[in-house]
Amino acid sequence: MNMASANQDPFVYDLFVKQARVSKKLTELAQEVSALSAKEKVGQALPFVLCLREDAVPGSYRIIDGCRIRMCTSFNDLASHLTPNIEYLAIHIDSITNCGITVTEWSHMLTTITHLLKFKTPLTKRVIIRKTTPLSIIKQLKKTAVTGILLDIGEFEPALYDFAMSQFLHKKPHWPRHIIDHLPGNTKIILDHLNKSVITLTPRQQQVLELLCKRGLTNRLIGNMLSISEATVKIHVGAIMKAYGVKTRTQLIVMAKHQDCNTCPAISCGSHPI
Repeated sequence: MNMASANQDPFVYDLFVKQARVSKKLTELAQEVSALSAKEKVGQALPFVLCLREDAVPGSYRIIDGCRIRMCTSFNDLASHLTPNIEYLAIHIDSITNCGITVTEWSHMLTTITHLLKFKTPLTKRVIIRKTTPLSIIKQLKKTAVTGILLDIGEFEPALYDFAMSQFLHKKPHWPRHIIDHLPGNTKIILDHLNKSVITLTPRQQQVLELLCKRGLTNRLIGNMLSISEATVKIHVGAIMKAYGVKTRTQLIVMAKHQDCNTCPAISCGSHPI
């Protein structure tokens, strides 16, 4: 059929127009299918990361920073998708601590599973941390098969998150000092703060601190030594701990001994005992 014959017969002309439209639509569909196929091939070529995070949408997939991430919300969900072709595994620290197991126990359990499944390539494992993750957790992780940390995207700067992901996908160890040094429980940071500040204690608080440092006495024994009630000693100890920025008596003893508990050169005493 050609345009000349179509112009002579209205019916033929309508048929010709419909045929042209169908042909155009088929071409567009073919292009869409080709594009989808290309995207699928690209997706299959992307690194596949299995991620355990309890607050994620169950069964959801994400494409972030050049990798496909399959989100799991429980260990059972994770185990059902953990196959020998998986190369990357990321687990949020909350998913470990909320189970009531230690990092070491979790690592041993994961090592056993990967050994039984006979992975084709070594599994690159990372733990996603928060800004509130204790430094003690990091120390435990370094003793396991975990090769570094990832950062919670909701708490850290995007640039830090992106770099951690890049190191992960390139299978490079990642233990950033500038982040780890500022996690809770880092005594060095507290000591640096104390070295730059002056701790102001009353004479009575100074007496309580010295007895605590020299003999490690309980509140009751300190009260007997100073002829004050145990409740009053508890108040003094709480005030001293607040001044030093610590939460336990052990931390307080360490901090005070760092400044020399006997002389306490960086401690300024008030004028009246309490």
